[in-house]
Amino acid sequence: MTATTLKKHVRYITDAKGKPTDIIISLKNKEVREYIEDLMDTQEAMARDDDDTIPWEEVKANLYKKHD
Repeated sequence: MTATTLKKHVRYITDAKGKPTDIIISLKNKEVREYIEDLMDTQEAMARDDDDTIPWEEVKANLYKKHD
């Protein structure tokens, strides 16, 4: 996605002095929607970067135990 494509789908909300305070991003365009979803997924992954992890083999073993 190009910056130009994204800018076409962004509106700025300004205060009485004309200072930008918020933005509205239209999600009608599939490419824009997917880009925003990717950004949100990346942010979530980064926020969980320090979380404890469980090795895949342990997860898999626990799944099989539950189904026996």
